[in-house]
Amino acid sequence: MRPDVQEGPRPTWVDEALFPFTSRFLDVGRHRVHYVDEGSGPTLLFLHGNPTWSFVYRDVIADLRADFRCIAIDYPGFGLSTAGPGYRYLPEERAEVVTAVIDALGLRSATLAVQDWGGPIGLAAAQRRPEVFERLVIANTWAWPVTGDLHFTAFSRLFGGLVGRALIRRLNLFVNAMVPAGRRLRKPTADEMAHYRRALATPARRHASAVLPARIVGSRAFLADVEAGLPALAGRPALIVWGDSDIAFRAQERERWERTFPDHHTVVVEGAGHFVQSDAPERYAGAIRAWFGLPRAGPPG
Repeated sequence: MRPDVQEGPRPTWVDEALFPFTSRFLDVGRHRVHYVDEGSGPTLLFLHGNPTWSFVYRDVIADLRADFRCIAIDYPGFGLSTAGPGYRYLPEERAEVVTAVIDALGLRSATLAVQDWGGPIGLAAAQRRPEVFERLVIANTWAWPVTGDLHFTAFSRLFGGLVGRALIRRLNLFVNAMVPAGRRLRKPTADEMAHYRRALATPARRHASAVLPARIVGSRAFLADVEAGLPALAGRPALIVWGDSDIAFRAQERERWERTFPDHHTVVVEGAGHFVQSDAPERYAGAIRAWFGLPRAGPPG
């Protein structure tokens, strides 16, 4: 039995001008999952990372919805979604929720677009539902164990330790520090930052963000399973859109993606940071349009 899909009220702090989309809510198990579903045409499913939500794709969706069906979800505990009792906020659990959303929406012939934690979470879901996804869009992410790589393990231990988790919960560290650091070409405005802060407005709410740094190393078994499943997806066309000034993911991660997906097209966005989809939305959306053989969108209005 498919869960009920409903339009619903959202917090008053969500600015209609900044996020001009209909909010929809889906009951998945004991979770209330928020998502947007805009436009018509080939389906694009956008998955976010930490500490963002579907808001990070807002400019991309506004650009593409004239020619694509754009779906972007918030994982339980992020954005406008709420988690049910007993949820541990682990990437393994998030992949289960994404799979359930895919089933509930009856997606077919879709393109999966991932970034940051959206990579392993989304690709795990794609491996469980390979018939759903025909193409992949990969931006600044990974999907394999990184134990032993000092670049990742040091970050995981620093922010996933007791002090790091406390700073994330008490001071909203990941929003206040990582969102600006992840944008190099255009810094987020005060209003944009407010939308990230308000989505994780309390220490309890920030638990979703605080859990994930430690899982970069701690979810090694999950990441190994995702890595093992990549060959089954390797025949699909992949668009790689990569910000080359990312503080997290380097050229060697991009090159690994290129080796994994022989039928790939790479667009390196010079100077863009970790959140390439919001740092250079016109380049990100333009790359998708060109890959599908569509012209660039005209000026708004």
